[in-house]
Amino acid sequence: MERKGLPADKQDLLTAENYEIYNRDLLRKVFPRIISELKVIKPGTKAGDVIALYFFLRTNVSDQAALKNGEPNPKYEACFMSQEQIVNATGIGINRIPILVEVLRRNGLLSDVKDVWEGTNRYIYYYPSFCPHISDDGFIVDNWGEKVVPDYSGIESKL
Repeated sequence: MERKGLPADKQDLLTAENYEIYNRDLLRKVFPRIISELKVIKPGTKAGDVIALYFFLRTNVSDQAALKNGEPNPKYEACFMSQEQIVNATGIGINRIPILVEVLRRNGLLSDVKDVWEGTNRYIYYYPSFCPHISDDGFIVDNWGEKVVPDYSGIESKL
């Protein structure tokens, strides 16, 4: 039996291994909940930027587990793009990136954020969560089966 063609050359992407899997409930449940919560706190905020930032960070994680010398890569599974690169790719204002990163972290969409110095160079490593478990009401469920319910106290004025 002949296979039916997949839309928009999906088969080409699968064959070339140039694709990424994401949990569709992120866009169906999680981000709408986050955006609603942020708009309650600050109605005029560009809350939807959190989506672009999350997918930019997810798309740009390092998949190189080991360095050329065989040692473990400290950047493995982290996005370490500069804030300038993030701004250029997403259009998000540079001053908003840290607060949106904090929103992602508090919602369980970033498992870790590390501030790293290599000599005199500063890097921020972002570790996006792949969020395999999402509750019916749009919350990330952590590895211990607990809902990650964000507390926005302390950042409301920065949104």
